[in-house]
Amino acid sequence: SAPSSRSPASESPSCSPASRSAQAQVGSASGRMANPAGAFVKSLGRKLSVGADTAGRSIKAQTLRAEIMLKEQTIAGIKKEFGVAVYQSMEAGDQAEYARIFTEFKTKIDVLNADIASKRLAIQELEKTASN
Repeated sequence: SAPSSRSPASESPSCSPASRSAQAQVGSASGRMANPAGAFVKSLGRKLSVGADTAGRSIKAQTLRAEIMLKEQTIAGIKKEFGVAVYQSMEAGDQAEYARIFTEFKTKIDVLNADIASKRLAIQELEKTASN
């Protein structure tokens, strides 16, 4: 029989049908192994995203609580100012003047209380979202 023009060294293992089949099996097996790792990474990414979102909501709620506390302190300061401002008009019996002063200070306090109520609702929404 005539010697083959191709030497065994020149043949690539990937050229034979058996080699191609083996490579296909290895490729699909490694694909299956990479898929669980990929799913794990995706799952981990989702968990990290949820954790970051939860932390973000917590920080936002804490910020809102701090803002509420500052507004409550501002209200206490306004009430003190009111007492000083209204004292002279009350002492003089000037009902029109202390009614005007009361309305002026009450308006300031009402604005702050509305802002506080809005922030409390925002905190409730953040906490409700966190628990879902």
